[in-house]
Amino acid sequence: MNDYYEIAQKIKDADAILIGASNGLSITEGLNLFADDEAFENLFKDYKEKYGFRKILDGFFFRWNKQEEKWGFFSRLVNHYSGNYTTSSVMEDLKTIVGDKPYFILTSNGEGHFEMSGFKPQRVYELEGNWIELRCSRLCHDKTYPALPIIRKLAEVEKNGLVSSEFLPKCPVYITHSLQSRKYKWNGKSSAKIFIIRK
Repeated sequence: MNDYYEIAQKIKDADAILIGASNGLSITEGLNLFADDEAFENLFKDYKEKYGFRKILDGFFFRWNKQEEKWGFFSRLVNHYSGNYTTSSVMEDLKTIVGDKPYFILTSNGEGHFEMSGFKPQRVYELEGNWIELRCSRLCHDKTYPALPIIRKLAEVEKNGLVSSEFLPKCPVYITHSLQSRKYKWNGKSSAKIFIIRK
């Protein structure tokens, strides 16, 4: 009990707060990229049966044969965990702890929950980018685009794990290029991580 008191006192006395967050925080909010749990079963049972997926990350590194399949998976994933997100009690508690103190957040989480919970984007550094912004898959320009309006539309039209090709996101500068997440490359066969930092 004394340990918690000492920690609370240190936070109270601090001039500023540095928050480090990884997948443990996401797990407390119900997003576990690594588990074959009930949430995964409920959301991706068809992918388990069709592709043998045992966790969300299997979809990130899968070599999709078709863009329509790939975007079916990612639209369902991102819409569920970010498109329908409401601030969790964990984030509310964290905001209460921070209070009015200056803060900075360093995170490998890419679902955008800090921003959506009211933390200032300029005070959040996403080590691996995020999945709530898109950019050209061929990097023909630096601009990023809000992903959630596109994701919501794709999730609406997704059927049996597929989205129709007419709805696939395209680069507005070079229409033949696709858009991809700022967290991972989702363009065709490549599924390597990308490290893009918000300026």
